[in-house]
Amino acid sequence: PTYTVREMPRVNSPPPRPDLPIYTRDEVAEHCDQDSLWYTFRGAVYDLTPFYEGHPGGAPRLLMAAGQDLEPYWEVYRQHLRGHVVDWMEGYRIGSLTEEEAKAASNSFTFGDAYENEPIRDPNLLPCTQKPFNGEPRLDLLTNDYLTPNELFYVRNHLPVPDIDPKKYRLIVKGVGLKKHKFTLDDLKTKFKKHEVITTLQCAGNRREDLHNEGMREFLAPHWVVGAI
Repeated sequence: PTYTVREMPRVNSPPPRPDLPIYTRDEVAEHCDQDSLWYTFRGAVYDLTPFYEGHPGGAPRLLMAAGQDLEPYWEVYRQHLRGHVVDWMEGYRIGSLTEEEAKAASNSFTFGDAYENEPIRDPNLLPCTQKPFNGEPRLDLLTNDYLTPNELFYVRNHLPVPDIDPKKYRLIVKGVGLKKHKFTLDDLKTKFKKHEVITTLQCAGNRREDLHNEGMREFLAPHWVVGAI
């Protein structure tokens, strides 16, 4: 028999663009304010200045990485590594780095693994993303109980779970016309009457996967199916 071997798609890898100019990392680094926002990623150079007000994570995140390589940041904010994000950025591509500079840029610095102390998740939570972890329960288990068990409650994270020292935890309550109050974790457990409320919670993005297909790309994460409720 004859077999055809299909080449795997280059996920999260910008395509070669010999038609575009070559820039140096020093040239990219000069464009680091809201009037000119340049970035590199795996050898590609982008001008994302028009996207300054459109970034879902806010303009400060764009400024934080301006003039630098995105790969170290995306190792923390891994929701960007979903293939179609890099495809979309190609519309803002203005050039490339040399192969040597591309390697140097991607290894310019690291943050370490911000997710190394993540809690163990229930195996029945189906992950939409791993880092940060976002997961929804299997639908057949979700309907087994009137009150959803804690371990099956959908998990929504934007960043790593905070590693908090209970003795140092403080909750500060303040606002216009309010006296400022500061509470320890023990205060919250002992100074207030407990109440139980039965309610329904749902992530505003539930069923977002329905909006992501070949004809339409959804850029907000995570791509829930139906279980974020």
